Amino acid sequence: MQDTKKHLHMLGGKVVQDVGGGICQISSTLYNAVLLANLEVVERSNHHFLTSYVSAGLDATVSWGTIDFKFKNTRKYPVKIQAIVKNGVVDISVYGIKEDVEYEVVLQTKILETIPRETIYENNNELEKGQEIVKTEGIDGKVSETYRILKQGDIIISQSLLSKDSYEPMDKVIERKEH
Repeated sequence: MQDTKKHLHMLGGKVVQDVGGGICQISSTLYNAVLLANLEVVERSNHHFLTSYVSAGLDATVSWGTIDFKFKNTRKYPVKIQAIVKNGVVDISVYGIKEDVEYEVVLQTKILETIPRETIYENNNELEKGQEIVKTEGIDGKVSETYRILKQGDIIISQSLLSKDSYEPMDKVIERKEH
């Protein structure tokens, strides 16, 4: 799967910006489908930085052997999960038999804090004096709370805190000739 959007990841102990999506786009989309199907989330971790494909609080990172996304079917009957990936777009659906009481699920994320990115300057002697090249735009960090709201018609039945997540800022990096 190829996604033309940029995202941030760790490579060799260093954070780099690269063409993104991949397995975390799948796990984040599955996370949202599970939430909307009102299934129980057993294990979920947010990314270190915000992603380009879902909002704060709605991502689920995975890393082979260390970080996983797990959920449990808490409905009376089995569910069917259908996943389709086409042209960089992930579509995941959860199907099941209607129960006696069904709810409309609304996901709501509140940004509690924005952590501004800093600008870092790196020397590049190959540039002309006064010339600058933006190497990385960077991204502001965020602290968020995400809630799952269960409704029947216009009546809110319950509201539960799913997660409080922190996303680190990534510095903006500009190359310039210092002398």
